[in-house]
Amino acid sequence: MKLLKRGFVFAMLFALTGVGATFAAGTNNDNIQNFFLGNAPATSGDLNQVLALLVGPQGPPGPAGVAGKDGFVGLNGQDGKDGIDGAPGVAGAAGEQGPAGAPGASVAVVALQVGDANCPIGGSKLVDATGTETFICNGRPGQPGAAGATGATGATGPAGTGGGGGGNGTRFGVGSLGIGACDDNVEVELKHSFAGGQFTMNQVVISGLADLCDTYTLKVWLTVRGTGALYGSGSVVGANYAYTGGDEIRCEKVIANAAWTGTTNNRTVSIDATHSCVNITATRTVAPRLNSLSARDLADYVGFEIG
Repeated sequence: MKLLKRGFVFAMLFALTGVGATFAAGTNNDNIQNFFLGNAPATSGDLNQVLALLVGPQGPPGPAGVAGKDGFVGLNGQDGKDGIDGAPGVAGAAGEQGPAGAPGASVAVVALQVGDANCPIGGSKLVDATGTETFICNGRPGQPGAAGATGATGATGPAGTGGGGGGNGTRFGVGSLGIGACDDNVEVELKHSFAGGQFTMNQVVISGLADLCDTYTLKVWLTVRGTGALYGSGSVVGANYAYTGGDEIRCEKVIANAAWTGTTNNRTVSIDATHSCVNITATRTVAPRLNSLSARDLADYVGFEIG
């Protein structure tokens, strides 16, 4: 439409210019109405010339063009390279060691003499760590048997040969006690023998042990009384002596499955007569052995521990 309008304007201009040229065909200079210059003399030099171009006001913008088609979708980029591994973490701190277990409780054995209120024939009293007392009394002598019928007097026999030393004597003390650690109830037996006029310690026997006690240590404390004469061979002060009044003797033995006897959880371990012990009160001439102690030299208390 705009091109059509502009073409119409140019056609009008050419038409008007032609009119002017027609009126200017004479030789005289006449005033000719000119649509662009007003009234001015027309000369031959003015003919057929376009003096000006009228420009109309700017028209409104045309409508927006049709949107173009979408471009092609771009290809996916290449994957990035893996990152560098991070530094290793710092190791955590080690846990603290737990506290040590409490030591096993000890039990004291007290020898009771004949005439004791609890054991008239004598025996032993066991005292555990809580103060509980257990009494083990000797049996009363049996009544004499009935007399047999009187028979004829027999012939006198030959004289006997000299007698030897006596064998194991009666038990010095026996009983049940709880000593904690690997077992809470065992049997304790103290044996002595009579030989050469002396009552000497012969054996300490612990029975009824649980298998859990394997590798534990059995400890027995024997205290020598501090007053009165001593009778044991180890108490002779001279060239060789193992103890004197008031000394404390400790005998130890490792409880091992190769050394015990008995059945499962009913094991027996013993400290024998020749077992070497330690005088923990003072260093004497020789180390004491169990059979160097006289049963008459011991104080009232004997201690036991498994730990």
